[in-house]
Amino acid sequence: MLLLAIWPVPPGGLPCGGFGCVLRHVGEEDAGRYRRGNLTGLTRQDAREVLDIYIQAWEEQDPDLIVTIFTDSATYHERVLEEPIPDREAIRRYWQEKVVRSQANIKCELLKLYLDGITVIAEWEAEFDDVVQGVHKRMREIAVLVFEGHLIASLREYWASETVGQSAGRDPERGWTETRGLTQRGAADNRRRFAYPSRAWGSPAE
Repeated sequence: MLLLAIWPVPPGGLPCGGFGCVLRHVGEEDAGRYRRGNLTGLTRQDAREVLDIYIQAWEEQDPDLIVTIFTDSATYHERVLEEPIPDREAIRRYWQEKVVRSQANIKCELLKLYLDGITVIAEWEAEFDDVVQGVHKRMREIAVLVFEGHLIASLREYWASETVGQSAGRDPERGWTETRGLTQRGAADNRRRFAYPSRAWGSPAE
């Protein structure tokens, strides 16, 4: 990669013939750091806002919303040892099949968030009904996201889940569910259920 730097011409000119320019060769490592610098403009707040939309699209089971945070050619690895979901329209179909048809009563809490250039590492915990298996599950996940601008170009998930009870039923009049004797009345209750002290290796998401 070549970068063109323009400097003021000192008295007597420059050895390059008086054009006032110096060509500097930048190695791949330096170029990578340059691309990950101010040119990307990705901040921790930007990443948090994208993850908030991800969680909203999950909890509300919204395929139209989830695709707004991915690039056209984004890849989504739900299971990293298998082939990725190859693009945004495929991600929409996956969301429709996996989230809309197979899950219910979803609650998710972002626990930690790290930013390194264009790469974001996030940890969250979720609970949901697995409609297919008829059980209630708790999941802990770490996701690695690579951004292009403010959209996700690549997402890889590493997760584990456990069964914690039977599927809950929703009361349409009261608008809440009961699972294993626990009442879920919205985000405030959900935050209290997931609250715990920060781990020594990182700080909670802000």
